[in-house]
Amino acid sequence: MIDPVRPDLSIVIIEWNTVDMLRDCLASIYENTGGLALQVIVVDNASEDGSPEMVEREFPQVEQIRNTDNRGFAAANNQGFEIARGRHVLLLNSDTYVLGDVLAASVRYLDAHPRVGAMGCRVLNPDRTMQATCSMWPRNLDLLFMASGLWKLRRPRYFGRYLMTDWQ
Repeated sequence: MIDPVRPDLSIVIIEWNTVDMLRDCLASIYENTGGLALQVIVVDNASEDGSPEMVEREFPQVEQIRNTDNRGFAAANNQGFEIARGRHVLLLNSDTYVLGDVLAASVRYLDAHPRVGAMGCRVLNPDRTMQATCSMWPRNLDLLFMASGLWKLRRPRYFGRYLMTDWQ
C-alpha cells in the first residue's frame, strides 16, 4: 500500500548561480510529474544571482536549503538526503530538463524491481541524441585514440572503447 504522506519521489537539486537553468529545470519537473507525489528539494550553495529568491517566488512548493557558503556538491547532496522523505530519491542537476514520462517510468521500474538500489536515466542532448555519460577506465592506447580523433570513427568499434560509443 502506498503511504499518502510519503512522496513517491524526492528530487534533490544542488544549485549555485544557475537561476535561468534552475527555473527551466523546476518547470520541466512540474510539467512532467506523471501523477507522482513529489518532494522537490533545492540546496542552494550561496548563490548571488537571485536563484533562492526565484525559487521562493515562482516555486513556493519547493523545499529549499539556503547555505551561507558553498559547501560543494557532495555535502549539499547530503543535506538534501537528510530531509528527503520519498520512497525513492533522484539526484538532478540544475541544468537538466525532465522529459515526458521519465519520472513516473523510473518510479514504476524501481517499484517493480525492489532489489535495484540505484539506477540512472538516459541523458539526451538538446537535439535528443544520446549524451555519453560513462566511460571505461582509460588505457594509453585509448588516450591516443582520443587525441587523434580516431574515437569518432564507427569502425572498428575498438577505437570508441573508452567512451563506449557503441553502448546504448
